[in-house]
Amino acid sequence: MLCSLLLALTLPAQAVELGVGLSGELESNDPFLSYAAPGLRLMAAPLPWVEVSLHGAVLPDRGDADLSAMGREVVQDLGVVPDLARIRQRGELTLALMPSAGSMGRWERRVGGYLGGGVVHTLDDLDALGLADDPVFLATEDQWHVSTVYGLSGELRRDALGLGVRLERHHYTEVVGTTTLETRNTRWVAVEGSWRFRTSSR
Repeated sequence: MLCSLLLALTLPAQAVELGVGLSGELESNDPFLSYAAPGLRLMAAPLPWVEVSLHGAVLPDRGDADLSAMGREVVQDLGVVPDLARIRQRGELTLALMPSAGSMGRWERRVGGYLGGGVVHTLDDLDALGLADDPVFLATEDQWHVSTVYGLSGELRRDALGLGVRLERHHYTEVVGTTTLETRNTRWVAVEGSWRFRTSSR
């Protein structure tokens, strides 16, 4: 992918496609928490098959509404509180390659994959764990983590408008109780509407 980006930067000057996307996103593999978040993505495509994106999402604190069905059963019925490290914000910078393209009537189809890095902001629910006054856990209650991001994307476009789906995975390491390291692997599903325009060639 780095070679593709370098190639895009060294080719003769041409019009660059810019865009913005708004998405609804769901985290799909946490057994105890169920996240829903709005997302914003800024895009630049120096070539039709290469796209650089900057994405961010803010996850509102919904309290017990963040619990999944299993999470509610464990907490309310069994009286057991799992490790609840709630994701509050995340952002990524990614490079996408879209080698598969075609037309469906007046719609243009794009399919590809992407890879990049980002940050994830988590906040431990120490009140639920009964550790709100524990200095060991308070030291790592609020954290920012460096993450690795990769995924697949598909989009249908008609003129400047597009509708797409992204399947995405995030890997990062969290510190629990100051000394314990836990690797997190989250999966996200996003549905996105986008608008694009082309700049004038230099």
